[in-house]
Amino acid sequence: MKKMIGLSVRTALLAAMLAAGLFAAFNTGDVVGVVTDPAGALVPGAKVTITSKEIGETRTVTSDGQGRFAINQLKIGLYEIKAEATGFRAALTDVTVRSGETNNVTFKLEVGQVTEVVTVVDAVTPLDTSNAQIQISVETKQIMEIPVGRNPNIFATLSPGVIPVSASNPFLGSGSYNTNGGRGRGNNVTVDNITATDISTTGTGGALGPLNFAQIKEVKLITNNFSAEFGRNASSQLQYITKSGTNEFHGEAYEFLQNDALNSRDFFDRSGKAAKTRFNNFGYVIGGPIKRNKTHFFQSYEGTRLSGAGAARIAFVPTAAMLGQVTDATSRTLLDQYKLPAATTGNQVPQSAGNSTKAFQFSVRVDHQLSDRDTLTARYGHYQSTAASSGLTFIGTNLTNFGATSVNGPRNLSLSETHLFGTSVVNEFRAGFGRSSPNFPIDTTVPMGPRIIFLNNEVSSFGVWEGLPQGRTQNTFQYSDTVSWSRGAHNIKFGADLYRYQANSLFDALQRPLLQFANWADFAAGRPTIYQQRFGGSIRGNRIWNHFYFFQDDWKATRNLT
Repeated sequence: MKKMIGLSVRTALLAAMLAAGLFAAFNTGDVVGVVTDPAGALVPGAKVTITSKEIGETRTVTSDGQGRFAINQLKIGLYEIKAEATGFRAALTDVTVRSGETNNVTFKLEVGQVTEVVTVVDAVTPLDTSNAQIQISVETKQIMEIPVGRNPNIFATLSPGVIPVSASNPFLGSGSYNTNGGRGRGNNVTVDNITATDISTTGTGGALGPLNFAQIKEVKLITNNFSAEFGRNASSQLQYITKSGTNEFHGEAYEFLQNDALNSRDFFDRSGKAAKTRFNNFGYVIGGPIKRNKTHFFQSYEGTRLSGAGAARIAFVPTAAMLGQVTDATSRTLLDQYKLPAATTGNQVPQSAGNSTKAFQFSVRVDHQLSDRDTLTARYGHYQSTAASSGLTFIGTNLTNFGATSVNGPRNLSLSETHLFGTSVVNEFRAGFGRSSPNFPIDTTVPMGPRIIFLNNEVSSFGVWEGLPQGRTQNTFQYSDTVSWSRGAHNIKFGADLYRYQANSLFDALQRPLLQFANWADFAAGRPTIYQQRFGGSIRGNRIWNHFYFFQDDWKATRNLT
């Protein structure tokens, strides 16, 4: 807390916070400033009007007795701000509002008629001097120009002290990165302030699927010294803010493609030509007004089609002579059941897995100005995918037919309402729902049975990995509210954030036996060295509530000290 302002005021604020009940770290920004005359004297009672140059929303405040003004919880974007006072020319300037930042504006009015307008080019301080956050913002133009392979999580690595989690770690999601030595689990990832963090494995874990790359308006990463309004995780705050429609229609259509006519041959591929690959990523975005200056929409669709073969593997299989050594009836039954491929060179056989994805993404956002005091925003996104790959096919073996496929259907829904209580108090309520549902069903054409492992690697393991099938569904319900109150030299914010998590999972680890043999001779004779199997169900359902409460007071003690 930056300043205590008296017991009675604190009590009133606490009561109001509990009545509001809900808060979150919002993807909005603030504008604060001061109005002076040519001699630098403060101008009280000046009328300050800020207007969105994209959707036409307008707010008006009046400078206080010290010439100060504050306009809080503005949607991100480009604004025009105008200051007017009797006996002075009106001053006009542009300001870009970014998520979690405070723009400082100083108007020095010139003597003249109020009907005269002077455009000011240096009224806005280029740096956020009101807080100590270490942060970067990547906006629309940079988002489309920086080569990140349409993976927005890579933008996080543009910040000093951020490195991606090792690619060799298979248990961390696509959004995993380390910030200044912090754990990947310490990052909080949100889309329009609705959590997109995978609470089981860290990162985004598919929760960004409903987010079309072309609809991102700003990526914000805060790595240190967060304002009190940001929380839930302690390492960093990674925010994705989506575009809204504007007063003009805009859209784009696109397709990205790859095929084997352009690809090189895999190092282990002995066919002499590149593996067959067909990749198409296509879609469109369109946005515009339903009613100018009142209702706007932004809609997107994206499809992905991938087909072809993955990287080649070399598997070791029993030769005809080795098969003739099998005398144990159980071992013979397993060989007949699993139908291992015949060797082509010695006891080696090349294996190639299918590499395919079929997915689509759909989202729509609507912004509506209910009145001069109320605005409403709603967004829904849905992603659905089915995929197969080398990594899913070759799990614990270089033989095909013993792997899994991937099925996922993440989605998110968010609703927010902003209400102005006069010119100095703003309230924003937000509710959201998010789902991530990665599941890995078994992909095999042979009957199920134990997995066979040879400790000397004389023959590649065969049988479906004992950790399949597995999957989970994460449901996140979020309710939040924040109140901003500009009172003289104090810019006060308070509120709370409530999360309800549901994590339902299935993980049939070792429900089927695992048999280890020292070598092929022991398998032929039916002499395992280790037998493992578990019993009982693996279905789990976890539930938890998280509560977060916050209060902060930014006190501008002097014109040069906050």
